[in-house]
Amino acid sequence: MKMIQRVRMKTDPWDEISSPDGPVLAARRAEANHPFGFFWARDLEGHCLLLFQYHDAVKLDARRPKLKEIEIVEYLTSHQEAQFALKLKRDENRDIFHQLCLDIISNTRNCKDEKSALATLLRRTWRWYRMLQGRKDERLAPEEQKGLIGELRVLELAMLTAFKATDALDSWLGPSGGTKDFSAGNVAIEAKAKRGSSRPYIKISSEHQLEKQPHDKLFLAVTYTDEATADMRNSITVAEHVERVGRLIEQSGPGGIDYFEGRLSEAGFYQEHDYSDYHWIIGETLWFQIKDNFPRIATSDLSDGVRDVGYNINLASCKQWEVSLKTVTDALIGKDNEPEI
Repeated sequence: MKMIQRVRMKTDPWDEISSPDGPVLAARRAEANHPFGFFWARDLEGHCLLLFQYHDAVKLDARRPKLKEIEIVEYLTSHQEAQFALKLKRDENRDIFHQLCLDIISNTRNCKDEKSALATLLRRTWRWYRMLQGRKDERLAPEEQKGLIGELRVLELAMLTAFKATDALDSWLGPSGGTKDFSAGNVAIEAKAKRGSSRPYIKISSEHQLEKQPHDKLFLAVTYTDEATADMRNSITVAEHVERVGRLIEQSGPGGIDYFEGRLSEAGFYQEHDYSDYHWIIGETLWFQIKDNFPRIATSDLSDGVRDVGYNINLASCKQWEVSLKTVTDALIGKDNEPEI
């Protein structure tokens, strides 16, 4: 529990806030007319914080970003209130931390309630995630765009069919560097995007990507994705594809779109970047179930000391393992047969 000790603030929000004497946060309301409880604060160790105070009945099941220089701390008080704090670990990053806090405060002014404000706080923090790593100004390269399209197709076709939006997005691990792009219960899916005109091979970047364990079932999704020009019929930019999936998420239920934007930020995609100069034709998605003698290299196949093995798979040799989208969605929602061991 963290109680708030209020102090007077001048130009810099933390300049006139001294470290508290005990287990409290010394704090000053950020804006007198702001509809929600945002405070500039310092803790016992003198760290600078942005504190959001709200009713503890407000719950948001959304993944929190893990920032190198900023710690997320959540408290419960004894007054039916909760506190969500962004804490700066090192004072030399104070200027950019201040800008992040101002961005959050500005973008929460028009939120309809505390839950929406908390979701916006998280969404804006995700947007700054890559910037704090020095990647905010970098657009996704064409190969990265193609990879994101492949993952979005799995999200669109399978995960949003099987689950509500927040659960579908919770299963999307690709942007955060998971060993599988999607993991839901005992089922995992690895997503690949492949140029239709290239050789019938897909690139597997490590022995972990097609390793079934600890899942009972593993599927491989391959989406044919070719470069195009703006005047080609059915061509689409990665930003337009993101917008299309975003509309599906909005239709699926409340709270998903903020979570979606957080995932996109993890992947390095930002709406403010201009992707209008690069178009794609998105073709069919093929689904394969990884079982029996599917051609792959797994960790159990490697000698001691051999790791991070990349290799190519010839899809022409995988026809017998091809399955329908329904097989995948049935597995996701538990309608298929007994788990494959």
